[in-house]
Amino acid sequence: MNDRKVISDVSLISKYERNIDECDNMSSLVGYEGSYVKSIFAHFADEHNVPNFKRDRRMKTDIYNTFVTRYRYIIYGFAAVVIWSLGIPPALPIIHGSTRRGGLVFDVADLYKDMFIGTSFECANNNMTYNEFRKQILQDVEKYNILVGMFDIMKYVIETYGKNENDK
Repeated sequence: MNDRKVISDVSLISKYERNIDECDNMSSLVGYEGSYVKSIFAHFADEHNVPNFKRDRRMKTDIYNTFVTRYRYIIYGFAAVVIWSLGIPPALPIIHGSTRRGGLVFDVADLYKDMFIGTSFECANNNMTYNEFRKQILQDVEKYNILVGMFDIMKYVIETYGKNENDK
């Protein structure tokens, strides 16, 4: 697996971007994000010939769900490390804060959702063992500079939006 598996369907991405631009409240944004995630799953299920795929977070239904959940937890861990190391409480509510404890961790990890869903489907399709799959995750983290990317995103947000009236 040499290429990052991401959504290449520009119309899907463009629709999501338009929806974000039209949001006037957090509830709408969370709803659009949920729709987009369903579209990501549908995209990769179709791409990997997984008919009737249904997301099951308990990981017990099939290898696709198992791999998606395991990759997701690892990405959550990386996001938590980045957030804590910058001195930001990971429970800070941004998007997911109103619905889940540790909201900022989920927000940061979600930036990589298309990648971890794509890689998870590809690894499941290749019948990888859990150890092979875990090795692929670590290769992705290194190859695509996920930790550096998370730090860069958080530093950008802090520098751009983290100032208050008293900062000069």
